[in-house]
Parts: sequence; structure tokens; C-alpha cells
Amino acid sequence: MTQTIAAVFDKGVLYPEEPLELEEGTRVKITIEIVSPAEINKPRSFLQTARCLQLEGLTDTHLKSLRPINYPC
Repeated sequence: MTQTIAAVFDKGVLYPEEPLELEEGTRVKITIEIVSPAEINKPRSFLQTARCLQLEGLTDTHLKSLRPINYPC
């Protein structure tokens, strides 16, 4: 399997800009391609940003179990 992802190198560590589809302990081979400044400033989509945050929320099952709140008018 091959994945191409963007990463940032900071203080000796590569930080991926999106989640990796790997199991813990998986060994990988990394090829480095330097990105030009013109490519760095490309805006990200909302979905790309959301994936990077790795947020967890309520599942559909949880949402269906919520009761509506009836506020008085």
C-alpha cells in the first residue's frame, strides 16, 4: 500500500498533516520531496482541516437517543 501525505518537519520530527491509515507499530519507508513555497500556501478544505484534528463526536446511535428540549416561547 502506498500513501502520499504532507508533513511538517520540526525539531527533528516529521508531523503528518492528516491521519495515517496504519496500525500501531507498522514499519514504513519514507521518501522525502521538498515542497515549493508556492505549494505551501494552498488553502486547505474544511474536510482536510477536520481530518487533521482527529475529533471524536457522538455516533448516530447517541444522537438518536437524545431527547429534544422544549423551551417555552
